[in-house]
Amino acid sequence: MTRNAEIYLWALVLLSSAAAASRGQPHIVLIVADDLGWNDVSWHNPQVVTPHLEDLARRVILEQSYVQPICTPTRSALLTGRYPFTLGRQHSVLKDNEPTGLTLNATLLPQSLKEVGYSTHAVGKPFLHVSHPYPPYSSPHPQHLFASYVEDLLTSRTRFVLPSRAAPLMVPEEYMKPYDHIQDLDRRTYLGMVTAMDEAVGRVVAALKSSGHYEDSVIVFTTDNGGPTKHGANNWPLRGYKTTLWEGGTRGAAFIHSPLLPNPGAVSHKMIHVTDWYQTLVGLAGGVAPGDTDGFDQWASLTSSAPSPRTQLIYNLDDTDKFKAGIRVGDMKLLINPGNAGWTPPPESEPTNQEPPHSQATKTETSSSKKYTPAKSYENSLYAEGDKSESWNHARRGRSSPGRKTMLQLNHELMERESTLVEGPYEDLQAVPQSKDQAGFGSDVAPNQDKSSISENFDGKDDLKLDYFFRNVDIQLYNIKDDPDERVDLSKIESDTVEDLLQTLLKEMPRYVAADIKPGDPGAHPKHWNNIWSPGWC
Repeated sequence: MTRNAEIYLWALVLLSSAAAASRGQPHIVLIVADDLGWNDVSWHNPQVVTPHLEDLARRVILEQSYVQPICTPTRSALLTGRYPFTLGRQHSVLKDNEPTGLTLNATLLPQSLKEVGYSTHAVGKPFLHVSHPYPPYSSPHPQHLFASYVEDLLTSRTRFVLPSRAAPLMVPEEYMKPYDHIQDLDRRTYLGMVTAMDEAVGRVVAALKSSGHYEDSVIVFTTDNGGPTKHGANNWPLRGYKTTLWEGGTRGAAFIHSPLLPNPGAVSHKMIHVTDWYQTLVGLAGGVAPGDTDGFDQWASLTSSAPSPRTQLIYNLDDTDKFKAGIRVGDMKLLINPGNAGWTPPPESEPTNQEPPHSQATKTETSSSKKYTPAKSYENSLYAEGDKSESWNHARRGRSSPGRKTMLQLNHELMERESTLVEGPYEDLQAVPQSKDQAGFGSDVAPNQDKSSISENFDGKDDLKLDYFFRNVDIQLYNIKDDPDERVDLSKIESDTVEDLLQTLLKEMPRYVAADIKPGDPGAHPKHWNNIWSPGWC
């Protein structure tokens, strides 16, 4: 028996030649999981069965890794190293029949790596559009197909592009067995797909090892956005979900793994953004990234006690409908019109008479015979200075590192009173009413609302009237270090910080490119292309 679910993989496999490898150019495997929530991996949630991912994550877990709130913007940022609002890709997902795509005026990450001798290969769900028809694959289990094609690539070094999205996604029953104790069917189904995805990644790593690529490989894994809670994903204890600028929509489960990394077992809290992978990987390969990228080379901070070169990030700028934006500078995060998304407790916290299975193995040859658990608590001085890294065991609890007592900690009761949802018994949390927006009923596009006049009132000059914003938009401010769950809005008592961050954010407006949204083209319909969607306008 199988059930439908919604999770996909996309991989960019970048292989160096033998000569290049001898010069220190590693093979690079960049894996992007679609719609994977913060609480959907075993190092944040011990009830999730992801043994292969956890084994890989034991190198360096990235606890402050940021992505965009939906998939097309994240992939655009990843491949160009630029914020999506500079590309016109900040607003929505590219639809199957939409006659547009990622700009042709940017040098993409694979192109920069080809210039220094790499062969490049893409597998999976790109959501950026291409200029030729997608091949019609129809496997009932695209995760298996994904792994098979990567295995073939590593043994044959052939070139291919595979959109696994072409097939319906089904969950074999054996992957749902570890979650029989969870009453919520959507959650069981979703986690079953997560475990199937974990096995696919395990097969990729096994292929790297058997083909002799592993020892010289760097593997980067990240989600493309926060989890959509309406489809069974979960971001607890973070606020929000896919499509939102809250941490639950933008802070991604991520890690970097490589035998080349020193001091395994680190948990990094250094700020990193999806745009940084361009500079980091091209620099690692000995190349030079274009000068217009928004990212930073993070390799030194990933491999030593060096601080992150990134001290701020733009969550997004979108003036397509109602103006929405977010910026973080240091520990302070400013949101403009963020919506009222709340906190979604994990359904597996619901009381049940059934205990989680003692053995969480799946019935497949490549799956682990037992759940991975750390042999010891890793305390890594290399990452501790200035980055407040923590032991592996502490990371598995899914909470931020404990620090010195702060005003927020001393006023915990105030935090609870001001929260829509607070920690406590599952039945109590469920009893708190939520709006449709809070419950995770987001979509891949911002809801249509009255057109704002933000862009019309801002021309990038010094005569910007900040009071316009204070009168016309919802502004909220959070200290992400002290309040990672975004429960206490500080905007009313930190007005100077609000003004500073707002000024910094609005300085980006001259770079703003209006969202590139086109009406659907009937020429793309499957009836014209042997029952598959095709960019028929090319």
